Amino acid sequence: MWTIHTDSFWPAHRKRKSGPASLTSEVTHYQHGDSGSASNAEPKPKRRQTPSHPRTDRKPYVCKRCGKGFKQSSNLNVHLRTHTGERPYVCKICGNGFKQSSNLEVHLRNHTGERPYFCKTCGKGFYMTAHMKRHLRIQTG
Repeated sequence: MWTIHTDSFWPAHRKRKSGPASLTSEVTHYQHGDSGSASNAEPKPKRRQTPSHPRTDRKPYVCKRCGKGFKQSSNLNVHLRTHTGERPYVCKICGNGFKQSSNLEVHLRNHTGERPYFCKTCGKGFYMTAHMKRHLRIQTG
């Protein structure tokens, strides 16, 4: 069972803040395993949302062909390549084309033999994390 204490219980652990207004919030005393049904249990404090960073699901960049929206223009540009078939990043060794430079970088590991991801159980190396994860699923059952 673990316990969370407020600053008032543990003053030695308070963080010192500079400036005119210190925004430390008081955290209620909770114990892990409390059901919250007891009469002395207080509700969990809600996380405060910073007004300068409100959560938004706005997607102002919209594909004119299919209507899919994106938060960033760069993601729209990558998406447009699915419609045009453009593959501007070409492997100089084998000629394979890729829509994103990061995919070309991963592909080049095929040619260089670089295997930066290793299985902790058997030591086998992989050039993609997805291949290592698949290996681990098969290995662990």
